Amino acid sequence: MPIVRSGDADINYNTSGQGIPVLLIMGLAADSAMWIMQVPALEAAGYQVITLDNRGVGASSSPPGPYTMETMAADALAVLDVLGIEKAHVVGVSMGGAIAQELALKAPERIRSLTLVSTWAETNEYTRRLDDLGRLILDNLGREALIRASMFWLFTPKLFIENPAMVDMIEQMAVAMQGNEAAFINQTAAVREHHLIDRLHEIAAPTLIVVGRRDILVPPELSERIAERIPNSVLTILDGGHAFTFEHADQFNAELVGWLASN
Repeated sequence: MPIVRSGDADINYNTSGQGIPVLLIMGLAADSAMWIMQVPALEAAGYQVITLDNRGVGASSSPPGPYTMETMAADALAVLDVLGIEKAHVVGVSMGGAIAQELALKAPERIRSLTLVSTWAETNEYTRRLDDLGRLILDNLGREALIRASMFWLFTPKLFIENPAMVDMIEQMAVAMQGNEAAFINQTAAVREHHLIDRLHEIAAPTLIVVGRRDILVPPELSERIAERIPNSVLTILDGGHAFTFEHADQFNAELVGWLASN
């Protein structure tokens, strides 16, 4: 497996397909396998797809923390550097969207377009309460209980009722990739401290913001605030919850491929 050294971390990455490069950055506690619904669609559309495991998950190392979005953006940049890619479309989901915001500010010349999925740009009372609840579950019931509870935050009731096999698959993947608790806590530290709302006006890349209308983990109001601040950005609200990239993969993939083709 290809590894690049970035600061104090070894970052695992993978490439597939041919064409204009698209860098995919995954969210909290999830490794690059969670792009399983998007990678084939992007390959079929004629793109070189680059995925990475953020520090602390997957085959990447777990150096001491706490981590920051800026550090993880540097990790993503190291992957582009080692591949010799000067400019790429960047797609980030949830925490990956926060990392993508940092990357767009850190190295704007490397961004062909930006797609921010199910993400946020500021701490507020809503995000603080969610964080407090997550820590309460983790401290009292453990990591697997937190993963099981998170399924209700990721998916709509409709998916549980009509396609429970998909929920089971994602839950099993999340349990399998959970890694060590210290690395999870280090990533959540970055989530708690992410606050770029006052700098978003500096992002010049063409930006698509996509959110699920029924997302209770990172609700549409937070994406609307991002759209208000990034000049000339486009906000699209799709059906589904936080993980609509699974629940409504075909719809999201069509939206994403159309956006990339136009930029």
